[in-house]
Amino acid sequence: MIASTLKSKWASFDFLGPAAILFLSVNIANVANLLFNMLFARLMTPAQFADLTLLLTIKLGILSLFTAIQFAVSEIAASQPNETAAKTFAARLSRASFKYSLPLCFLMLVCVESLCQTFNLADWKAVAILCAAIPLFLPMVIYRGLAQGRIDVKKMVGSVQSEWIIRLAGCWILYQAGFGLLGIAVALVLSIIAAFVFALDKDDMACLVASKPVMGAKHRSLLLTSLPYGVLCFAQIIALDSDILIAKAMFDNDSAGIAAGIMLIQRIFFFAFLSFAMILQPIVSAKTDAAHQFKSLWVLLSCVAFISVCGIGVMALMPDLFVMIFLGEQYAAAGTYVVLAGCIGASFTIAHLCTVFLIAKGRSYAPLLLLIFVTLHICSNLTAFNTMLDYNLGEYLSIKAVIVGFGALSVASYTFWDALRMKRTA
Repeated sequence: MIASTLKSKWASFDFLGPAAILFLSVNIANVANLLFNMLFARLMTPAQFADLTLLLTIKLGILSLFTAIQFAVSEIAASQPNETAAKTFAARLSRASFKYSLPLCFLMLVCVESLCQTFNLADWKAVAILCAAIPLFLPMVIYRGLAQGRIDVKKMVGSVQSEWIIRLAGCWILYQAGFGLLGIAVALVLSIIAAFVFALDKDDMACLVASKPVMGAKHRSLLLTSLPYGVLCFAQIIALDSDILIAKAMFDNDSAGIAAGIMLIQRIFFFAFLSFAMILQPIVSAKTDAAHQFKSLWVLLSCVAFISVCGIGVMALMPDLFVMIFLGEQYAAAGTYVVLAGCIGASFTIAHLCTVFLIAKGRSYAPLLLLIFVTLHICSNLTAFNTMLDYNLGEYLSIKAVIVGFGALSVASYTFWDALRMKRTA
């Protein structure tokens, strides 16, 4: 009796197997990303590091928007019982994606020089290389979405691990060889190619070669499916990636360098738990039992909260040592802000996970609530910049922490209210 009870309880948490593997895999990549930033923060001056962060932000911004396609592909693949049909769908979509990515690539290349002048980026050619690789980004996220929807841990782990290895090794080698930001951009493109290759298997490759770039009704419905995820990804860009743009426009180069270090801390929290959303979404999209879905959300949120509280506690006790280890003595001024950055990163992560749960449940309006709060953060800080004489980075982060924190509380409260309401009406 006891054994059967324990077995049934364990079965209800069977998602923890792939979730734990992906969590470990993504966080190995996060540690590598941290080492990347620690390395270049010491090789570069704060002003140069701000330029590097802006380049990485452009790459992450493009990928974040395309992640909407990844989640939409995952949702369709999770609800598709026929694996061959799912592979054919991904292949045709990848072939058809060039019709959209090539014009976007051309538009970005036309605008790249003026974009770099606006944000005071030293080497526009590095951004041009990233923009020229945009047609490769979409097939990569499509096949990651296929692996995510089928919960193919081997492909997802291989894609994530190959990406960081090529990025870290390639950027260091090319930068040390004297190629500067240009060499780093080349290495970033190579890492995207590696991530795409490792997201494929032999059957995927054969299907990709044999398929035709057809945009059928299912492909058009994908665009509708991706819209709420696109809004969510746009909110993510505003919340996590816009700081360097604002700092470059509002503050001096040294403050922009400090902001680049602060952004790193926010991203550590978010990307550490992105694997949770990647596992939760196909579980909910596959229309599993509602009680199991809610229990999955609760377990994952509890893990996020516990780990985040521990991490922020360490940062609060040893902020200067934390900055010295992870960024270096040039960023000593950032010690004042690390706890704020940790709270922002953890708050947005919780809101993001809840929003993914709601979208997968069919609440396509859910990301609008999060978008309202992150837009309010931008508007509030712009107003403060124009009205306060002594406006500085600390005040910017304080305003952001309050608004994002309240937004996360609102999104989480709505998620639990909606889940309980559905449970009562079921």
